Amino acid sequence: MNDWLTAQMPEALEWLERMVRINSFTTNREGVNALGKLTAEAFAELGFEPEFVPSTEPTHGSHLYLRRPGATGAQVLLVSHLDTVFPPEEELRENFQWEPVPEEGRIYGPGTVDIKGGTVLIWMILGALQRLAPTVFEETNWLIASMHRRRY
Repeated sequence: MNDWLTAQMPEALEWLERMVRINSFTTNREGVNALGKLTAEAFAELGFEPEFVPSTEPTHGSHLYLRRPGATGAQVLLVSHLDTVFPPEEELRENFQWEPVPEEGRIYGPGTVDIKGGTVLIWMILGALQRLAPTVFEETNWLIASMHRRRY
């Protein structure tokens, strides 16, 4: 399994870079929707169907539900979100962007260790299950719910 996951790293890092380069601050409706579409694209190759549900908040992008029906009644729900806490002007002012630092073994940028990194991790785990435990993957009803976090 380690070999397979290691082989997936270049593609996983490409997805992560594309996600991090999208500003998805809560009230950046266009950015949140763009990230939702990109996320749906990533999971489509695993057989997930997207459903975009408009937010009741007019300044927020749509919620994203990714579904993959299984052959049994087993169900798994994974909860996520699309928005980040960094408005575009803060990202620019602080020069907070996609930045790999190979000598440290790190990548910096909005969402890398939060939701965008977590989304790519979910993508990798589900890909590993599809490949290495296909019966479990095929029998399970999967739902990934990506909603907005509410700010107070």
